[in-house]
Order: sequence, then C-alpha cells, then structure tokens
Amino acid sequence: MLFNKKAFSRLLPVLKQIPLGRVLTSVLLTATIISAVFTYVVLTNPSLIDFTTDPAFQSSLLIVNLGLLLLLAILISRKLVKLWLVRGTGRKGSRLLLKLVFMFSLVAIVPAIIVGLSSSYYLNLGIKSWFDERVSHAIVESVAVADAYLEEHKKVINADAVNLANEISNNAIQFAFNQEKLNNYLTMQATRRLLAEIVLFQDEKVVASSQIGMSLDPLQSINPEKLAEAEGGNVVVLSDSNDKVTAIVKMNTFNDTYLLVSRFVDSRVVSHTRRARGAAAEYMKLKRQIADFQINSTIFFVIIALFLLLAAVWVAFLFADKLVAPISNLVSATDRIKRGEFTVRVKENSGKDEIGTLSHSFNQMAEELEKQKRGVIIANREAEEKRQFNEALLGSISSGVIAINEDKRIELLNASAKEHLSLGDNALGKYLKDVIPEFNEAFEEFRERPTKALQKQVTLRRKAKRMTYNVRVNPHMENNAEGYVMTFDDVSELLSAQRSAAWSDVARKIAHEIKNPLTPINLSAQRLAKKFLKTIPEEDKENFEGYTNTITRHTADIARIIGEFSDFAKLPGPKFTKTDISELLKDAIFSAKVAHSKITFDLDMPDKMMTIADAGQVTQVLTNVIKNAAESVKAVRKTGGKISMKAEYDNEIIITIKDNGGGFPEELLDRLTEPYVTTRQKGTGLGLAIVKKIMEDHSGKIELSNVRSGAQVVLTLPVL
Repeated sequence: MLFNKKAFSRLLPVLKQIPLGRVLTSVLLTATIISAVFTYVVLTNPSLIDFTTDPAFQSSLLIVNLGLLLLLAILISRKLVKLWLVRGTGRKGSRLLLKLVFMFSLVAIVPAIIVGLSSSYYLNLGIKSWFDERVSHAIVESVAVADAYLEEHKKVINADAVNLANEISNNAIQFAFNQEKLNNYLTMQATRRLLAEIVLFQDEKVVASSQIGMSLDPLQSINPEKLAEAEGGNVVVLSDSNDKVTAIVKMNTFNDTYLLVSRFVDSRVVSHTRRARGAAAEYMKLKRQIADFQINSTIFFVIIALFLLLAAVWVAFLFADKLVAPISNLVSATDRIKRGEFTVRVKENSGKDEIGTLSHSFNQMAEELEKQKRGVIIANREAEEKRQFNEALLGSISSGVIAINEDKRIELLNASAKEHLSLGDNALGKYLKDVIPEFNEAFEEFRERPTKALQKQVTLRRKAKRMTYNVRVNPHMENNAEGYVMTFDDVSELLSAQRSAAWSDVARKIAHEIKNPLTPINLSAQRLAKKFLKTIPEEDKENFEGYTNTITRHTADIARIIGEFSDFAKLPGPKFTKTDISELLKDAIFSAKVAHSKITFDLDMPDKMMTIADAGQVTQVLTNVIKNAAESVKAVRKTGGKISMKAEYDNEIIITIKDNGGGFPEELLDRLTEPYVTTRQKGTGLGLAIVKKIMEDHSGKIELSNVRSGAQVVLTLPVL
C-alpha cells in the first residue's frame, strides 16, 4: 500500500501537466474520424456488410455519428467563441489564429462538399442501376420458373395420390385381411409411379407402407393443421423437405385412414428456388425502402462532411496554436521591449525551423539591447550625477548661469538665473531670443566674433523695474557638440551705489565751494538795501527793494539746497537704541495731520513694535515719505485726499503707506531712490535717496510701486 501511495505521488505531478481537455478532444476527434470513415466505406460499399441497408443499423449508425458530431461541435464551438472573445480584447495572435482557422476550414470543407456530392451522386446512380426495371423483371421471372418447377411436381404427386387412393379403395376388400399383400401392392405402385414411399396410417400409426420407404418416421413431419385440412377431403401437398414433395389424402373406404405418398425432387433446384424467392422478397423490400435509404445516405454524407469540417477546424486549431503561439510570444515580447522591458526572452523551439531561428535571433537582439540599456543607464547615471554636481555647483554661486546649445535653445538655468529673471523650468528648450531678447543681442554679438569672450552690460525692464546686468558669454564644447555658457551678475545696486557715492562727492564739493560765498552775498544785499534805500529816488525805491529781496530770497534757497547737499553728503551713522516704531508712527501722523489738514489719514498698527533703530533717522524717513505722499495727493486732488498707513509686526516690521495721488512715473520707478532723480520742479531728488540710505543702514529696505488708486511705499525693518 505504501508503494502505491509513493507511485501515485510521483505520478500525480505528471498527470497534472497533461492537458486533459486537449486529450479528451483528441480522443473524441479520433473516434469521430474512425466513425466517419467507417460510415463512408459502408455506405459506398454496401456489399461488405449484409445488414448495411437495415433501417435499424442505419439508425444506430446515424445516432452514433450525430452524438460524436454534437460533442465535437460543442467543443469546437466553445473554442471558437473563446477565440472570438479573445480577439475582441486585442490579444496578440488572436486575429492571425482566427484567419488560419478560417483558411483551414475553407480548404477542408470544399473537398468535403465535392466528395460528399460526388459520392451521393454515384450512390444514387448505383441504386438506380440496382433497381432497374430489367433487373426487377429478371428476378421475378427466375422466381416464377422455380415456382413452376415445384408446382409441376405438386400437380403430378397430387394426381398420383388421388389415383392410388381410388385404386386402394376399389380393392379394399382384397386388402382388408391381407396385410402382406397390401404392402406388396404399395411397393409395386411406388416402383411403377417413381414414388419415394407410400404409407397408409391411422391415428398416427402406420397401417401399411412400401418397402422402399426412406423415412424412419414418415409421420413425424406431418403438421396437425395439414392433417385437419386433409380431413376435409382435400389433397394436401407438403414441400417442407428440401428433396421431396409429399401428398396426403383421406381414404374413403377406411375409417380415419390417410394415404401418404412422396416423390424425390432435385434438392439443388429447391434450394435455388428458396434463395431466389428470399432474394426477390428482400429485393422488393429494399425497393420499397429506396427513398428512405437515399435520404439516410444523404444525411450520412452531410454528417461526414461536417465531420471533416470540424476535424479540419480542430486540426487548424492545433496547427495554428503551434504556429501562432511563438509568433504571439514574439509580438508580446516586442511590445514589452517597446515599453523598456529588455529582460524579456521567448522560448526557443528545439527544432531548426524558421520560427526557432527567429526566436533565437530575437533573444540575441533582446540580450544585446539589455546590454546597451545597462550601458545607457550607467552613462545616464554618470551624466545625471555630473549634472547634479554641476547644478549644485551652479546653485551655490550668486551669478546667474545660462547654458545654450548650438541651436540657440536654453539647456540649463541655475537657481540664481531663475530668480533674477523670474523664469521656471518651462523656459528650458526654448529659444533665447524668445525668453530673454535683451541677452540675445549680446549672444549674437558674441557669435559674430566667437574667438574672443564677450562682456557687456545689459539693462532689463521687468514689471516696471529696471535691472542692469553684467553679461559674459563664453564658448563651451561637450561630446563634440558646440555650446555656450552665459553668466551674468546684477550690478544695479553696485551702479546705484557708485552713482550715490559720486553724487555724494559732488554734493560735498558743491556745498563747500558754494556755501562760502553765499553769506557775503546775502550780507552785501542787506547792506545795500539799508545804506542806499534812503538815497534812491522815490520812483526807484520799489525796484531797488525788489532787487535786493530777490538776491536775499534766492541766496536763501541756494543755502537750503546746499544744506540738503551737505546732509546727503555727510549723513551721520545711526545711533541704535531700543525704539518703539508705533510711537514714531503716531508722532509722524500727528505732525502730518497738522500740516495737511485737508487730507484724511488712516493708521492700522499694533500697540507696540520694538526694534533697535535710530529714532531720529526713522522719524526722518517716515516724515519724508508721508510728505511726498501728501504732495502727490495735493497735486491731483483738491478734496478727498487720503493716506493710509498699515504696520505689521511679525518676523519683520513692515510699514505700508498708500495714497490716492498721481502715483510714481513708471519710467523712473526703479531710479527714484537714486540721488537727483525727481519729478518736481523745485525738488533736489535727495529725499528718497536719503530714505534709502537710512533704511540700508538699518538693514532694511524700501520698495516703491504703483497701485490702482495711487502710489505705495513699503518700508521693512528688522525686529528686536
């Protein structure tokens, strides 16, 4: 028992690997083919089996074939439906498999139809020849001849029986008491009349008989029904034996006595007669069933044709599966390679056919692609590492860097370049002229003389802000591809500082050179007026006084301007102390309300905003900014002027001052904090320059912009 379990455990994995569905279908297909061949042979050669034309045999054969056909049709229909559904899903190879099955079916059904039609035609032609009128007539005539032969013997023996019975009856007295004489008489009559035997019997017992009788028991074969018929006075002729004819007649002179006479006939003639009669009966039976036979035969041929079709479809499935499977695997593997799965391989056939060669070549190609992919991945990884290193290096420098290829497209922007130019990654791949047209001019200028590096200052205006950059262009070669590297630095603040320093130096010199003569001029004008006003005629006094007043007034204006120059040139450093910016804002607003009573002031700020600052300089900043806002409002509005101030206290102190005046000129917006840039006729252009310098000294900043209702100034200071 243990051995059986071990054997079964070893056999079970093998059995699981056997495709039972395919095995059952193959067995069914084999049985169907055998049945179809057997049916075809039997129908086309009915002489091979005697009962071919038997309706029961044909019905049984039809049922067997129909059952096999139905089972095979179900299996193949299931396979076809499954294939059609798979075709709808777009599975690789399903369309080719369907085409192959269709072609195989077409190739198989055409010969099957031709063979079926031709076989049916020749079978019907043979049947017509079998049941021709002349054949029927010959069979009938042969039966009639055989019957006439027997009838002739029956008539002769009938006459002999009657005559012999009459003779015995006439000599009844003579034979009544002489048994031996009767037996001799019967023997003589048998010899004279060529009879096989003569028997007189009564109550199934022999009374007398001829001596040449051949039967051991001549009464054994007498049918009681025939004896009853003879009882009625008729002569009964029996021909049940193969070699003699017997007649029975009742004797009139003897009570319940019968005469039996028999004569030999040719047994071969009798046998032929019986066979002819049986063949004729069978022939007539078949002739009556000829229509059913033709219909059954046609059905059989149709079934055979369907068998061939289904068998062809199944063979097509087997062949197509074997042919299409490796092709489908190749197509699927190709799709996977297209998606980047270079590790895919297909199963190689053991044969040396074209499919095997193709599979082997495909695997070699896939292996080569995998090697190339690994090489590309390694190269890309190295390139990515190099790129990340370069980006990290470029990201750590403050200068903007732009990499440009030979097609003038941007390939790289470091973080500084994106920040300065307000660009994102969407600028990569675009033409330089479309993204930064100002830099493109310097780039084209370099391309005209590429042997020498280019350095040039370029001014950009973005959102009403003008920036100046120092741009450098250098050639770059990598992987035999020509490219360019453009670097730039924001020198706007540097230029502004240079201009401020220059103006500060000029202001210092102007204040020094001009301030000294102003006092003598002013004093001289006052002394002239005091000394000569009384001596000048009355009609010239007014003019003289106007002249001296003009000198005095303008010297005062010049002195004020010189004072501002001096303040700008010699602005002292801040003295930092703890300062509450909220208090400074309140004081500045109070002073502004007094000076500009027709303007509405709004203030929104926390109760306390502490920081380290020079209170005096911060007050100067606030006063200057509010004064500029008030003057801007008065320039465009007689009434309805409004200045709002909002302070936020978080990581920084942010003070926002808005007005509904005329706003800043857009073209000067980025230069209004530079010295001597002004829009007013009597302005010196030093107010905002001083504000900017104070804010920078306090590590803060000032931002100017235009809003919908007017101008906006944002002051930013660090917190304590």
